Amino acid sequence: LLTNVTIPENVTRINDNVFEKCRGLLSIELSEKIEYIGRSAFRDITEITSISFPEKVTALYGDVLYGCSSLVSVEMRGNVTLISKGAFQLCISLEKIELPKTVTVMDESIFANCYCLKSIVLPPNLTYISNYVFHKCYCLSNVTLPDTIEYIYDEVFYNCRSLEIINFPESLTYFGRKSFENCYVLTSVYIPEKVTIIHNNAFRCCYSVTNFTMVG
Repeated sequence: LLTNVTIPENVTRINDNVFEKCRGLLSIELSEKIEYIGRSAFRDITEITSISFPEKVTALYGDVLYGCSSLVSVEMRGNVTLISKGAFQLCISLEKIELPKTVTVMDESIFANCYCLKSIVLPPNLTYISNYVFHKCYCLSNVTLPDTIEYIYDEVFYNCRSLEIINFPESLTYFGRKSFENCYVLTSVYIPEKVTIIHNNAFRCCYSVTNFTMVG
């Protein structure tokens, strides 16, 4: 049974699905020489608790840590610019994560079903949040959006039942379908002047909202 992996210095790539479903794997030590990690490379490794990505890695591709249900600690260095679809989806033990300021693209469902994720500060150069990024993050209570955000797409915060505090930057122009539906404890919503589209059910079942402000 494979329980521990150390990647040697001469390895620079880990291709798609290399360690997928190695459910007995407890630890992975990645060489600082690694530049590329492919899709689903560590998917469904259910016992791993932490991982540190080398400095030369600039992208986390689709489903790279999908379903790593015991994962509690992730270290990303300052060179990651892209986090692709489902990268941390169903990491149900993950409570917090620090995203590098270099990240400019966050694809769909990155943190979907991360039930224990409590708070997050998004990188300063994001202009949009893709569909389902925080879908059903039940414990997420505090989110800080950068001043560059223009679009919040479909179901981004759907069923974030503990979401109480979130800022609404003046840069916002678009709220997607069900973007905040079932955010039961959200108390305040601010719609900036630049917003031109609020899609169906954007704030449906936000029962606790007592302050709803629209500018313009």
